[in-house]
Amino acid sequence: MILSVATTIFFVVFAIGAFCGAGPTRVSPNPFGFLFLGLAALVWFAWKPMSAGLDQQGIFDAMSRNWMGLRDRKRSSDNSN
Repeated sequence: MILSVATTIFFVVFAIGAFCGAGPTRVSPNPFGFLFLGLAALVWFAWKPMSAGLDQQGIFDAMSRNWMGLRDRKRSSDNSN
């Protein structure tokens, strides 16, 4: 809960900054302000489905092992025999 509130506050602060002129464009309705407001709303209302997807064991572990180039040693030893 603390992490979702902190992330939402982070995106809202960035949206306020973009609307106050910190964005890279000078157009009146700053698209970066709307982008950060949308991300803040997404984090606030969809935090549980997003965090539940990352909490599943096995999916993240398998993806990280493939990304780092690590394979199951049992499988690699089976192929060498």
